[in-house]
Order: sequence, then structure tokens, then C-alpha cells
Amino acid sequence: MKKKLIASIVVFIAGFIAAFILMGYYNSWQDTEGADAQTSDSTVRPVTAVPEHGPVPSITLEAFVDDLDGYNLHFVTENFTFTPGLIGEGSTPNTGYATVYINGMRQARVYNTWYHIGYDALVQGQNTIEVVLTTNDHTDWVVNDSPIQDAVILERTE
Repeated sequence: MKKKLIASIVVFIAGFIAAFILMGYYNSWQDTEGADAQTSDSTVRPVTAVPEHGPVPSITLEAFVDDLDGYNLHFVTENFTFTPGLIGEGSTPNTGYATVYINGMRQARVYNTWYHIGYDALVQGQNTIEVVLTTNDHTDWVVNDSPIQDAVILERTE
């Protein structure tokens, strides 16, 4: 009887240790998967197609050196209206906001045509700044499966 009790305790402890080890492996695997999703952010973002028979929005990104710090970005849009009061209200054609990405990482939502990026948001050297037109329900506007976006390379040398 005593041997069965000891064997049961050993099996219980071994099972507990195995479960603990597997949980750690599973969590580290999930962290790796999450990191992969972040680095390939542009391929996993949800999208909404611009209606076929309407005007197609566009965005052109202009960057100007700021005298005090960083850059001022100007978003020149056509057939697009910034609608901060409608965020979360569903997708209405040619409306929404702009999403700014720095080196592939989401930086900010922008609800008008100007945005400032300070040097503290940039790494030393070259930085890719991407701006994507986004719907009010937080999906990227696309035409022929391509996001409506523009990008520039900005330098941080200080």
C-alpha cells in the first residue's frame, strides 16, 4: 500500500513538472509567433476594399525638417476625408484616418493632414516612415488588394 502511495505521488509530481515545462514551451512559442506577426505587420492587417464605382482615395507623404526637433509630415490626400468623430462607427467610403508606421511598427493614428515625428521616435541612421489610409473601423483601405499608402526614408544623424 505504501509503495502505491509513493508511486502515485511520484507520478503526480512528474506530471506537474511536465505540465509546467510544456506551459513554458507553449508560452515561448506564442511569444515567437507574436514577434513574427509584428515584423510582418503589413501582411496581417485587416483590409477593406474601396468600392469599385467610386472615386479612389490617394495619399502622398511630404516630409520637412523641423527647426527644433525631427520632421513635420504633411499628408496630401485626394478623395479622402479625415473623420475623427466617426472612429469606430463602421466603414464609410473614402473616410477615416491615417496610420503612421516607423520601421514597420505602428506609431500613431493621425486625424488630420499634419504630424510631427521627433528624433526620439527614430533610430540612428535611416528610418522608413509609412502612412496608410485607414477606415473608421480600423482596417486599411485597399485598391486591388494593395493598401493606399505612401512612404519616405528619414535620416536621424544627431
